[in-house]
Amino acid sequence: MSATLDQLLDRYLETLDVGPTTHKAYRRYLEKHVRPFIGETKAGAVGAEALDSLYAELRRCRAHCSGQCGVDHRTPREHVCDDRCRSHTCRPLAPATVRHIHFVLNGAYTRGVRWRWVSVNPVEFVDPPAKPPPDPTPPNAAQAARIVAEAWRDPDWGALVWLAMTTGCRRGELCALRWLM
Repeated sequence: MSATLDQLLDRYLETLDVGPTTHKAYRRYLEKHVRPFIGETKAGAVGAEALDSLYAELRRCRAHCSGQCGVDHRTPREHVCDDRCRSHTCRPLAPATVRHIHFVLNGAYTRGVRWRWVSVNPVEFVDPPAKPPPDPTPPNAAQAARIVAEAWRDPDWGALVWLAMTTGCRRGELCALRWLM
């Protein structure tokens, strides 16, 4: 089949079973960050090198500027520039967003292989950006004691806070306790 990546992505989004907010976010990511670069390429011709180049571009500048100094205007309409129009500074796309794009492309190509639109999934040969390490800031012992003491003003809330702090249960586990009662 000689379908383009745009056609594969359109068909994939038609069959994707996610919530409306997620679907809208995926569509926006693809419209802004994938289709302008490799959307018109034949789906079978997209390789790992093209995807690596795409990810490098996403890590360079979220506005996909040409690297030239320019101005970020406050509006696309005709206007008189003021202090709200600033010189452009390249900012990379967040690693989590690049990961989302990677996994949407992977899903589309996986389905494309299943539908026999392509023979191989090139996304399998590309590594997604690393997940950022978690950076929790738990309360120290004195802060935790104050939190628990304050929570005990309401016995139900105090019991929940005490249980969470002493057992280390995750939110889902604590919510499951509610179903058991």
